[in-house]
Amino acid sequence: ANHGIQKKISFRKKTVVNYTLSRSDYSDKERAMSWYSRTELAAIKQGNQPTIKLMRAGKIDQDTEEHCIRGLENRVEDRWKERKGIRLRAERAVFDVQAIQAYNGVCRNPEEIASYYSLANITCSSQAHEIGLMDERNAFDPELTERIRSSGPTQVLKPQTQWEIPMLFREYICGLS
Repeated sequence: ANHGIQKKISFRKKTVVNYTLSRSDYSDKERAMSWYSRTELAAIKQGNQPTIKLMRAGKIDQDTEEHCIRGLENRVEDRWKERKGIRLRAERAVFDVQAIQAYNGVCRNPEEIASYYSLANITCSSQAHEIGLMDERNAFDPELTERIRSSGPTQVLKPQTQWEIPMLFREYICGLS
């Protein structure tokens, strides 16, 4: 059920192909230059510890001159628990729609399953999109990004109508009670 949304596909008139070397074909030197070593990863992890401690203490919640929190957000317990809950709701949505399909005698419909999984993760998708837009803005106008960031939190996209999520799945997909 696509609820009136038209799916469309288009193709470029000219095919563009970019060839790249498979990582299995890298020389040792290319591999060393392309991937972090265990030592480098350990150093990065160690270097992040002061920032993570400040985040856990509630002393910083955005980038500062000395600390970049990007990618460390999930190291704070509240966010980790929130992500775990989202993941569990998404899994439950998939398993439940599979059970309903089986009960109704429908062979597994991967498009329907994917749509329920996507709906369960709509908040995460919206947040990732917002971060991507912020990165794009920052690449072209860092001052604009700082004005947006200092203006306060932005709203996250959440389903607003029942037709977006069938009634059977509303409670655990959106966390509604």
